[in-house]
Amino acid sequence: VLFSDAALGTQSGASSYDVNSRGDLTANGPAVSSGQAAACWLAAVKGYAYTDNAGSGSIGRFAVAASGALTLTGTTDISPTAHPLDMAGAADRYLYVLANGLNEIIGYRVASDGGLTQVTTVPVPTGVAGVGAN
Repeated sequence: VLFSDAALGTQSGASSYDVNSRGDLTANGPAVSSGQAAACWLAAVKGYAYTDNAGSGSIGRFAVAASGALTLTGTTDISPTAHPLDMAGAADRYLYVLANGLNEIIGYRVASDGGLTQVTTVPVPTGVAGVGAN
């Protein structure tokens, strides 16, 4: 189970937990900082976890090891005014981010190394608040 951590001191990031047969969680190590602000949402695609950092206008990228441990592998800047509010992975190869400050959904193709390449931008009405995909 992966979680975004909005407040790790002055920055934010993500954490990972194992789930046992009773549903109990055990941390796979400490939370990992992205060096960005307000990582409030998280999506997983192709063995990578992504946080959208509302306070930084960016996406944090974390490799997820077989053990569940996380390693920060980079960030992708969207825009200082993007204020990304939600995200979802789809078809195990795309990541869609709701950039509320831009009134857009931005779609990225996820590369085998977890890197992101923008493939689409779709305008959305002011007030859109969530993204869901499968």
